[in-house]
Amino acid sequence: MGAKQEIAAIRKALKATIPTVSVRGSRGTAWGWIGIHGSGECGMFTDAERAGLKALGMNPGGNYCNISPDSRGYWLRRLTGLGGGSGKP
Repeated sequence: MGAKQEIAAIRKALKATIPTVSVRGSRGTAWGWIGIHGSGECGMFTDAERAGLKALGMNPGGNYCNISPDSRGYWLRRLTGLGGGSGKP
């Protein structure tokens, strides 16, 4: 599975669990990173979104949570059960 497909699978899994978050792949030199924003003002996470991300094992900030290219394989396996790279959280 290529990086683009991994990002799409992670997005689909996150949106199925927490439908109100924004999940996008970064662009340019940050390509491969996955950015997660909340639905509140200025991308702030709501209490429900924050609780959902924490339940998945993520550590959301005020308005941003990310998945690095190195940990993308880990999150792919954790969220979807699909094989991926040997990434770490």
